[in-house]
Parts: sequence; C-alpha cells; structure tokens
Amino acid sequence: MTNWRISNAIMTAFFAMATYVQHNDDHPIFWMLVYALPCSITFSMMIDLKLCHTIHMQRFLLLLLNMYLFFSIYLFIRAIKVVIENNHYNLLEFQECKELFGILIIECWLMICIYVINIRTPLEAWMTSVSKLVIFLLRQSSLGAIIFQI
Repeated sequence: MTNWRISNAIMTAFFAMATYVQHNDDHPIFWMLVYALPCSITFSMMIDLKLCHTIHMQRFLLLLLNMYLFFSIYLFIRAIKVVIENNHYNLLEFQECKELFGILIIECWLMICIYVINIRTPLEAWMTSVSKLVIFLLRQSSLGAIIFQI
C-alpha cells in the first residue's frame, strides 16, 4: 500500500497548492473550499486508509462526487457560452475553462479513491479498470459492434 500512500501524498500536495493559489481569486473562500475538501480527504487516506472504509465516509465521498459532477455540468455550460461568445478556441485563456479543468481533476481523483476503497488492493483495482476500459472501447468501435452482436 505504499504506492497508494505516495500517490495520495502527491495529490494532497497538489490540492493544497491549488487551495493556496485560490487566495487571489474573485471568490476565494468558495474556491478554497472546493480544493480543500479533496485535499483533506486524500490526506486522511494517506494517513489511514481504514478510516475511509466506514460507510459514512463512503457515502460522503459519493455525495461530494455528485456535487462536483453537477457543478462541472454548470461550469461546462458556462465555458461553452464563453468560448462561443468570444469565438476563440484556446481553452486555457478563459477562467471558466480553467475552473472546469480543475473540477475534472478533482472528480477523476475522487472516482479513483472511491474505486480503490471498494477494491482490496490497488493492483486489483487497476486490473479491473483496465478490463472495463478495454470492453468499453471495444463496444464503441466497429469491431466491437461485430464481436458483441454475435
């Protein structure tokens, strides 16, 4: 489990730096909270993974993930409007797109955390996620359509 602790330490540092950077934002308290929640979660997972195996923590993670998902849909709509209004497609020039990418990083990490909590070992989680990804990609391709129709 040391690899999982190292990855949690890296993401804790990333979310802590992201939280600190938000002090000069237009709405600093809101955005600092957005990044501080995953920072505290990854820190607690780094210290003791057994804490996250409680049913209350798993429900909290799922609730938090759903809130971030709804917020990312809102940010996606805002980002699309801004990009279309300005007729300029360099996404990193717009604050709305940067906010959306930050939320997507949080969502991806929360999904990985939830998945690893429910699987006993990270290797097992990685193997099952790879197999699910291969099946998904095969279903989307024309070759997969032929294979799965048989």
